Amino acid sequence: MLKKTINSTTYLISSILFSIGCFLFIFKSEFTIHALSFLFCLGILLDATIHCIFVLTKKQKNNALFRSIFDILFALFIYLHPNFFQGGLSVLTGIYLLLYSIIDSISYTLYKKNHIHGRFIIFVSCLIKFILSLFLMMNPTAKYQYVMFIVGVYFGLYSLSQLNSFISEILPKHLKGKVRISLPILIAAFIPRKLITLINKILENEHESDILQVQKENFSKKADIEIIIHLANSGTAAFGHIEVGFDGKIYSYGNYNMHSRKLFDSIGDGIICIANHDEYIQYALKNKKRYLVVFGISLTANEKKVVKKRINKLITTNVEDYYPDLQLSEMGLLPSEEYHDMSSEIYKFANGKFKKITAGKWKKFFVLKTNCTGLVETVLNGVGLHILEFNGLLTPGSYYDYLNKEFLKKHGKVVYRKIYTNSHDSSSIPQ
Repeated sequence: MLKKTINSTTYLISSILFSIGCFLFIFKSEFTIHALSFLFCLGILLDATIHCIFVLTKKQKNNALFRSIFDILFALFIYLHPNFFQGGLSVLTGIYLLLYSIIDSISYTLYKKNHIHGRFIIFVSCLIKFILSLFLMMNPTAKYQYVMFIVGVYFGLYSLSQLNSFISEILPKHLKGKVRISLPILIAAFIPRKLITLINKILENEHESDILQVQKENFSKKADIEIIIHLANSGTAAFGHIEVGFDGKIYSYGNYNMHSRKLFDSIGDGIICIANHDEYIQYALKNKKRYLVVFGISLTANEKKVVKKRINKLITTNVEDYYPDLQLSEMGLLPSEEYHDMSSEIYKFANGKFKKITAGKWKKFFVLKTNCTGLVETVLNGVGLHILEFNGLLTPGSYYDYLNKEFLKKHGKVVYRKIYTNSHDSSSIPQ
């Protein structure tokens, strides 16, 4: 995940392998499902065998033996009853679609309440996913071929995405836009957690590491724009947060009004935060104890104009000033006391200013739909960087995967990747 270079041949090989996977899942589904079932059972048996060896050599406690016996029996059951594995795939896919339909239903409710256009499409999407989920979960054993077809289509699209990357590497001027198929949400959502673990392991061995600070060769000037991904061990940033750094400012979309938060803080007012770059980075590292992954992107003069225009539109169209509690206190509208909500702290430590969105799709923040990726998506689309998302849902993990691969590409627009922790002093903060 933190390698410095990637060969264009890798994209070609990956494209070929996913094409083969597409063919097997769609046209050889019965063979593929039996092969997957066998490999699944084999993996469980190997894991159980290793645990048994550890118990016999006293490297693990005896209770691990009972777990190994259970795993062996489970693997044998699946091997002797292949229909269980087939039906399980259908049920899991059905649950997956059902969860997505619930997300769409919440989005539809928010769109309808705020009179936002496009809610009919969301309603239709919700209905289709709900019907498909019920279809797959009723008599699931007979429906596994539909699941195989869905996976095959995804593999085919991902194969085309990798082929596109291969072509853009060998012919960098062939394609202006860089489109990539996003990772499945269940994988992308946990990338920030995986990164935290990986970074901690690196820091255990070496406080400062070249692995954490990587820049492309023959590039010495400052990046024109930065994409900053927040990582945290707990809290709302445990699954990541993403924002834009441009012209000495940080631009971040989120629910900065704690008084509007509902449904376990997943819904609230959509607010854009504008803060001083260096002070905000210091605040995130020192006060919030965040890890920051910073991707620097090089832009042409015309692309810089496009970015500036898009950001200006975001903070001036359909917005009104929002004042955090600390600022309201200074204005005499709230009691004079300590305020520690995030917007008040950003106002205090990074001269933060806030714009509350009053109309449109981003009026209401919803962590599973209209989340922090919205602002980044709007800005990056203007410079030819775009992720093709499924179900309209992108996460900071999706963007990490995309930007990291852009950085690893020889001709990618991302020119450096730096990772900062709260152990860094101010001299190492990105400028």
